[in-house]
Amino acid sequence: MPQTPLLAIPQLVENQTQAFTTMNEALTIIEQAMNRRLGVATANANVLHSIEQMARNVYFVYTGNTGAITVRFPARTESPATVTSPQTQRLCLVGNGGTGTITVRTDDGTGTTISLLSGETAMIHVNGKDVVKLFSSTGVIGGGGSLFTIGAFVAGTMPPTTEIMRYVCTEATSFADNFSGSRGSIGVNPSAAVTLNVYRNATVIGTIVISTGGVFTFNTTGSVTEVYAAGDILSVVTGTADGTASNIAFTLKGTR
Repeated sequence: MPQTPLLAIPQLVENQTQAFTTMNEALTIIEQAMNRRLGVATANANVLHSIEQMARNVYFVYTGNTGAITVRFPARTESPATVTSPQTQRLCLVGNGGTGTITVRTDDGTGTTISLLSGETAMIHVNGKDVVKLFSSTGVIGGGGSLFTIGAFVAGTMPPTTEIMRYVCTEATSFADNFSGSRGSIGVNPSAAVTLNVYRNATVIGTIVISTGGVFTFNTTGSVTEVYAAGDILSVVTGTADGTASNIAFTLKGTR
């Protein structure tokens, strides 16, 4: 029996007997796809949804995640997926009932992702490759949470191996890959490129490099969102001293 490509709703065929059975099944599937909630106890492990789960539920709630996890939705409607199968298009709600940040993506592996902060509920659209956040309980449309910025200024020349910024996070805070959207300024350029190390507690998770031309380059250690939990310390420490570089200012852009 033929089916629709996404929700797998059975379709009528010519001269079908007992067509009412097919129609009743189709109505049930549509009702589920418009209203049903799926609760997922993650046990702090990544989640890969099946095509049926994606098609038969509209509201996905994740609990039990105390650390960062990834949730993946199918990019295509066939199982196993192939590059020729139709792309999955789905509008749904996702809710983070845990304390860790969730990354939501498709299993395509190349599309855009979103971050779902602790306590956040969002309406998303999965378009077969990308995941787009349309509305969020944080009040931000199309973003990964409420805008958060933090900055520092060092007057005079840059001291060597010195902590120039320290911030204790009051709630989960995320910074996009390579601190996207962050900015820096310097009064007098360094005679050689200088590097500032960005820490999460005792671990270096990124750098701020200032070139001899005064250009700031922000880097993270991995190609993923860097997440700070409530209570984590964000600090920035200078590297080798430079007697020329002075009046350094920078602002890191994130969400919370």
